[in-house]
Amino acid sequence: RKVASAETADPARIPSRSPIEPTSAVPISAFGPRISPLTHRPEFHAGLALAAVAGTAVLAPAGGRVVFAGRVPGSAGAAWRTFGTVVVLAHDEKTRTLYGYLGSVRVRRGQAVLRGDTLGVVGANRFSPTPQLHYGVYRSDGRRWLPVDPRLHVLDAEWITPREVRSPATPPRDADLPDAFR
Repeated sequence: RKVASAETADPARIPSRSPIEPTSAVPISAFGPRISPLTHRPEFHAGLALAAVAGTAVLAPAGGRVVFAGRVPGSAGAAWRTFGTVVVLAHDEKTRTLYGYLGSVRVRRGQAVLRGDTLGVVGANRFSPTPQLHYGVYRSDGRRWLPVDPRLHVLDAEWITPREVRSPATPPRDADLPDAFR
């Protein structure tokens, strides 16, 4: 099967909406530097944390294929295990989206999904005391999977300011997705 180039990319596979209905979610932590709510030390938050009622549907922001669904494996490392139950979608060869802190998963590895399909539901664990969703977007540079600000991929909510678009946060050089999520 021929992979579409950037010029002919399928618009239905480009993440462009919130994974939670925007009227049901409140951003509690944005992409960029922050003080960790767990360690109380500076860290880089490589996603968007959206508070929502436990059980709220998490929807695919675009079509894709499920590359991972379930508990984060130990091989991913301690920082990734805090996300608990996750789903990772491949939208094309260079774009992945990650959904963490899920209460349950409604998809399986290898499954094709369309924009708006239910991936799982919002949950909580001991690392996220309030029900929330961690939404991450990653782009491949050919060597690594680098996080990008997910708010740039949410066109149905105003969760980013013009100033943040003009002066984006830069992720650390060692940011990358674990092999299990690629």
